[in-house]
Amino acid sequence: MALRARGGAHPFDAALGSWVVCEDRALLYEEAPQAYKDIDVVVGDLVDAGRPVMTPEAALRARMTDRKGAVPMTLDPLETAAQAGDADAQLALGSAYMRGQGVAKDAAVAARWFRAAADQGLANAQYNVGLCYDHGAGVAEDFAEAATWYARAAEQGHPGGLVNLGVCYQTGAGVAQDTSRAAGCYKAAADQGYPNAEYNLGVCYMQGIGVTQNVEVAVEWITRAAEQGYPQAVAALKDIVEAT
Repeated sequence: MALRARGGAHPFDAALGSWVVCEDRALLYEEAPQAYKDIDVVVGDLVDAGRPVMTPEAALRARMTDRKGAVPMTLDPLETAAQAGDADAQLALGSAYMRGQGVAKDAAVAARWFRAAADQGLANAQYNVGLCYDHGAGVAEDFAEAATWYARAAEQGHPGGLVNLGVCYQTGAGVAQDTSRAAGCYKAAADQGYPNAEYNLGVCYMQGIGVTQNVEVAVEWITRAAEQGYPQAVAALKDIVEAT
């Protein structure tokens, strides 16, 4: 959905027609920093918290054989921690299944683990569940459900959730179209230095989408995104330089 420049005779008007808010709700599954903890640390944290969990050694023995001594088991310490309710482990396991890292790629299993962590309030997992519904990855495509989960992540200040929720409001995907709320979402993520949001906010100010048109503010936000190497912002800044 192209967002065209609105009226006026500003020198930049000729270039604005090709500038659009980035609507690519990218399929990038987030992992919390804690998800990269050594599995022994994850298991140790569960034990310290008084939660039952299979030790890595016991999990290894269980993995080698079942009670009949024949059928290989699939349990490992990460899965054990996830099954015990550790949200970070659930997020990490979901990411592993989504990417096929160490396990067979399975989007449906990934979506279930993301949902388990999201239900515990983990913002990265809530964002991931939104992505799953947005792209039909492991679940039926449902833009309204995607927007709901982006909103939950956004409520915790998750920049990806804020940007994707903003795009939902911008385009009316799964929610009533509301450009003012879209711009607000972009601003909240841009204030965290998120380049996609900085660019989108800049375009909003340049074209008066959801905010009062302000070229100077627009250039400021687009420049910030360009300084981080965001491609659309780099191209837009080039247009600005050539138009002045």
